[in-house]
Amino acid sequence: MSKYQLPDSPTIYDFLVMSLTSKDLIATFNWDPFLVQAIGRAMRYTDNISQVAFLHGNVAVGFCEEDNIMGNVGMVCNCGKPLSPMKLLYPIKDKDYSSDIAINKSWKTLSNALEQAYMVTIFGYSAPKSDVEAVAMMKKAWGSIDDRKLEEIELIDIRDEEEVIDSWSKFIHTHHYSYHTSFFDSTLAKCPRRTCEATFDRLMNCIWLDGDKGFKENMNFPAIDKLTYKLIEEERKTKGTKKWLSNPYH
Repeated sequence: MSKYQLPDSPTIYDFLVMSLTSKDLIATFNWDPFLVQAIGRAMRYTDNISQVAFLHGNVAVGFCEEDNIMGNVGMVCNCGKPLSPMKLLYPIKDKDYSSDIAINKSWKTLSNALEQAYMVTIFGYSAPKSDVEAVAMMKKAWGSIDDRKLEEIELIDIRDEEEVIDSWSKFIHTHHYSYHTSFFDSTLAKCPRRTCEATFDRLMNCIWLDGDKGFKENMNFPAIDKLTYKLIEEERKTKGTKKWLSNPYH
């Protein structure tokens, strides 16, 4: 699996990575190397890349227990040794999320992010019965829905809406959710790199958004670059300051 390669043209992985910044977190159960490859491609345009948590391990990711460093598998660590491949967790009912340091670190990263999150997008994850413990850990970090009255849940799934909502009902406060069957209908695609800013403006400041300014399914890399380079430049200029980023999607 580690030898698999993304095609030369943009994929959903590329659009996903380019839609987010370092304030965000991608938490994935996937073992495949495609997300890691997409991050590498995005770094041709910016180093303001989303954090990543590999909840079941990943074939392209390595870890050094001595220095507590995670990176591309085989990369030389500060200690001079190559990063060892992450352990992979298999789809069985009882998974051990705590004994492996790298996987436990990924779960702590997700828990911290969920506790502070304003917006959570759940992309194609059905919360299967084999992942009961995983969902329980996420729920513990998210807390009571009565304490998350302003937060938004965005769901991207090809299943029937009612079935999807039922899967995540313990995370959704009343009507604070949106449902899409395509990534390109989501806030990530329609408002890349400013998802929270745009969502806050839409819901709290009652500002109408223009849904045609974001990513389109047939975009190539030059088109993605053209759409995002001004946003990336603004991020660079405001880094380390308390200035709010602009919302160009209205």
